[in-house]
Amino acid sequence: MIRITSNELAAQSVYMYGAMQKPEEFSRLLELVDVSRPRVILEIGVGNCGSTWAWSKLDSVEEIICIDLPSGNWGGNEESLVRERLQWIANSSQAKITYIAGNSQSSECLEKVKGLVSEVDFLFIDGDHSYEGVKTDFLTYSPLVKKPGLIAFHDIAEHAPETGCEVKRFWDEVKVSGIPEDQYSEFILQDGKAWAGIGVVRW
Repeated sequence: MIRITSNELAAQSVYMYGAMQKPEEFSRLLELVDVSRPRVILEIGVGNCGSTWAWSKLDSVEEIICIDLPSGNWGGNEESLVRERLQWIANSSQAKITYIAGNSQSSECLEKVKGLVSEVDFLFIDGDHSYEGVKTDFLTYSPLVKKPGLIAFHDIAEHAPETGCEVKRFWDEVKVSGIPEDQYSEFILQDGKAWAGIGVVRW
């Protein structure tokens, strides 16, 4: 289980390690993920690697696979910086961390993931925030999620049109796709700031 509280873990990941999350939302996701006891996590879009650091502190986690497009439009950093940060996280964790630098929507990335694992317990989608991008990531990688498992989407809150963030549009489709209401959750902090929000599907 989490060695510190989920609130503390979320706050540290944001304020110390640069996770692009609202701590109040992220702590609720961490609680849900921790209870599910995942062994293998697939994270699409790592940004500053703050969320990766948080996953690594869950004691059930044995492997984290990170896909990130270097210098991408949605918070991607230079490849060398991401590698350095992920190596530091791996050195201070029991989890094996593998970094795949590339476009998650490419067949090459998918094959690399399949070459590492046959299934994952938790899929976190926080890469391309366009409608087609998030939809493609979901359709590409959700078949790898074992049941029962979890799939989470970041930035499901309503964003200003000029941001180009269209995750909410796809998330709204997911909710009416036949998934029972008790099989998904939304964590959206109503703080007057139009960004973030986390949606979770119990797979």
